Amino acid sequence: MNKSSDIVSNVAPGSVNAVTWGIFMNHEVIQPTVVDYSAFMIWKDEAFKRWLDWASIYSTEHSQNTLLYIHDNFYLMNVVENDYVDGNLNQTLFEFLLTYREEI
Repeated sequence: MNKSSDIVSNVAPGSVNAVTWGIFMNHEVIQPTVVDYSAFMIWKDEAFKRWLDWASIYSTEHSQNTLLYIHDNFYLMNVVENDYVDGNLNQTLFEFLLTYREEI
């Protein structure tokens, strides 16, 4: 999702994805969370505001312009790869970018 809320996704709108990490044998999940569209929208607004905040504190024009370019042109992504044994996050990202490259 970019700052204008243009979305490129490989999941259906309104989908919820349970994400867990910190899984250890004979222990409970240490930190579960849920990723959903409405939470991501809130997070997106906060994240893009930070690019502007950071740009305002740098004194060099090059640093400011770089941060403003990121704010204006980049997409915030949430990437989940749940195959802990045979997963390949790099391949997952590569396939996503090949599939959606015309939209990005």
